[in-house]
Amino acid sequence: MISHRFSVARLKPALLVRDGYEFTDASTASLEALGIPMLVIDDNREAPIGQPKFLLNQNLHASSEDYLDLDAMHNDGPSVVPHP
Repeated sequence: MISHRFSVARLKPALLVRDGYEFTDASTASLEALGIPMLVIDDNREAPIGQPKFLLNQNLHASSEDYLDLDAMHNDGPSVVPHP
């Protein structure tokens, strides 16, 4: 993961999109330390998500209640759009 972190740092993207179950608390913290806004694609909070700027959970059962611990939910962060 560390080599990927340096690759991301060199690219200086405006947004980092992260998806996958292989992320750990350490790798998540390492990516967050880069200071790049992150979009995390999440299913069921089965992997650490850190404190992303944006969060996408595409599941019908998804609820903002699942993410009340995120700083972004209390600032200018994610909105939850209910399914019809």
